[in-house]
Amino acid sequence: MFLEIGYDKSSVNGLLDRMKIAKGTFYHYFNSKEELLDEVINDFSKGIIAIMEAIAAEPCDALTKLNKMLSMGRQYKVENREMVKMMTAAMYRPENLALRQKLIAFTHRVSVPVIQKIIEQGDKEGVFKSVGPMAGSIILTIGESLSDDTAAYMLKDNRTKEDRDRIDGLSDAYDRSVARLLGVEEGKITFMNREFLDAIFGGMTC
Repeated sequence: MFLEIGYDKSSVNGLLDRMKIAKGTFYHYFNSKEELLDEVINDFSKGIIAIMEAIAAEPCDALTKLNKMLSMGRQYKVENREMVKMMTAAMYRPENLALRQKLIAFTHRVSVPVIQKIIEQGDKEGVFKSVGPMAGSIILTIGESLSDDTAAYMLKDNRTKEDRDRIDGLSDAYDRSVARLLGVEEGKITFMNREFLDAIFGGMTC
C-alpha cells in the first residue's frame, strides 16, 4: 500500500480495511503508522544486512571483502532488475519522500558500521590509507547523490546518449573519489561500472 499510493497518503484506517483486522489488533503491535514503516524497512533490509555481515566476517583481506560485497550488490540488482525499477519508481514519487528518507537513514545506520569495519581492517593491513573513521559515512553519502541521478535516468521517458554519457561519467567520478578516500589505486574498487549499467539499463537508451 505504501508503494501503490504512497506512505503519506496511506492511513491506518486504510491499512485496517485492506488487511481486514481490528484497530485494537494493529495497535497491539504498533503505536503508529511511522512505527510500522520502521518495521517494514527493517524487514526489507535485514536479508541484505545479513549478507554484508557474513562477508565482513570472512577470513580474507579487506579489499577482497569490499569488492565481493559490491559485486554481490550489483548482481542482486541485475537479477531483480524489474523489481528495482518498480521500487525506484515508487520511492521517487513525491508522496513517498518520507519513505525514501527513512530508508536512506536506515541504510546509513546499519551499513556504515559494516563498511567502516572493513575499511579499518584495510587500514591495519596497509591495503587502505583512508581518510579515517568517517570514510564509510562519506562514501555512502556521496553515493546517495549518484543514486538520485541514476534513478532520474531510469525514470526518464526519453533517454538520450548524452544522458547515458553523463551517468557513465558520474559513475567513473564516484569510483575515483572512493579510491582517493580509501587511499588505493584507481580501478581497485568498483561500485558501478559500464557492464553493470548496461545490464540494468540495457535497451533503455534512445
